[in-house]
Amino acid sequence: MALNVEAKGGNGGKQWDDGFNYECVTKLHVRGGREGIQFIKFEYVKAGETTVGLIHGVSDRCGLTQTFEINHLEKEHLISVGVTAMNRLV
Repeated sequence: MALNVEAKGGNGGKQWDDGFNYECVTKLHVRGGREGIQFIKFEYVKAGETTVGLIHGVSDRCGLTQTFEINHLEKEHLISVGVTAMNRLV
């Protein structure tokens, strides 16, 4: 049985703002665990150099980190990020 819940958090703010002074996103790191998404982190490219953004979330918990690589040289682009979580009732 699936349970649909509203998103938690706030509207606006800059707590997830890594700035905009980059040419593109080259990697996206997402760590998930038993309680859902723990953190998200981006890597950017500017003038051929890679810059690692801040960790947005909690990084000191056990979990599995999945990295998504975006090949900007082949004109791949990050359009949006969406998350679907499903909790099981036991």
